[in-house]
Amino acid sequence: DGKEKDKRRLMSHVLQERRQSDFMGVGVLGQYFPKEDVDGLLRMLEAVCRENGFFLNDFARSNLMLHLCIMVSRLRSGLAKEESGAMSLTDSMKKDPAYQLALRMRSYIENRLKVNVSYEDYLQLAFLIKSNSAFLAAGTMEALADYLDAGFLLQIRRIMHQVEKRYLIALDQEPFLATFTLHLKNMILRNRGQNQICNPLKDDLRQESPILYDIALAIIEEMRNQGLLSHPVSEDEVSFIVLHLYGELQRQYRTEEAVNGLLILPNYLQLADQAVQKIASRFGEELVLTTVSAMENAPKGQEYDLVITTQQSVCVRGGETVCISSLLSRQDLQHIANALERVWRRRQL
Repeated sequence: DGKEKDKRRLMSHVLQERRQSDFMGVGVLGQYFPKEDVDGLLRMLEAVCRENGFFLNDFARSNLMLHLCIMVSRLRSGLAKEESGAMSLTDSMKKDPAYQLALRMRSYIENRLKVNVSYEDYLQLAFLIKSNSAFLAAGTMEALADYLDAGFLLQIRRIMHQVEKRYLIALDQEPFLATFTLHLKNMILRNRGQNQICNPLKDDLRQESPILYDIALAIIEEMRNQGLLSHPVSEDEVSFIVLHLYGELQRQYRTEEAVNGLLILPNYLQLADQAVQKIASRFGEELVLTTVSAMENAPKGQEYDLVITTQQSVCVRGGETVCISSLLSRQDLQHIANALERVWRRRQL
């Protein structure tokens, strides 16, 4: 198991070294999309996050901006996502900050940029916000299961498992899988209807990311073998898969040195959501947290450097445990800071 992890880490670094260009830098987007759209979307994203106390680190902001620019470009060309399901938001989903932010962004894009954002686009935007939050929410795939067929979700998991074994890269994080699965579902619908979509980054992506391009082709091959694709797949579609892979590997690379933590806090009256944003604003990219409502809901087989919880009985072997109040006081934040310092000191020994 240790050798397998070392191989995966080596492959990740090889892919990182191959990368020559930063396709997600906000300053670069103006080369591919209209500057007025980029500037307007950036102002909107920052204002919506600021007004709602939602923290995005630099990478998450750049990743969201890239997908927003692509979405607006596609909508301007008249290609809205097809309605592939009849999911309606539950009360708890309506209260989820990701869905609330997506709704505000949808309103801005429709009112200011004069393009219609379909329900499919709104849903994907919400999942993008969830997957690009500084803190990963466990159960993201369960939320997607309310929308997509369980058999399809299982097919995609199997395909990604085959790709992981073949290329020795980790593609099993729930937030990435949720967003990527939704993208593949929409790609299948476009393929079925033979609708074309344009990616202005495709030439640069193929030149700068040949290994990721091969991985994208392998995913398409597996999808074709399972009867999910009826027609040839364009280079534009391949390059969109490359972008999703690129974003996930970038996230992994940026968080590799961060402290891996688990937040256990029941989301009564959205207290967990508020706590997440307080911690994110204080610690930024130093800390990558998975949030769950109870210890039994934590992802299996995952090791944590730090557990933050309101439950006195919880402890983590070989790591730090910080007990906090449900309202997360300043003293709690200081206790978390002290625990982070102890983790960093242990790493330096």
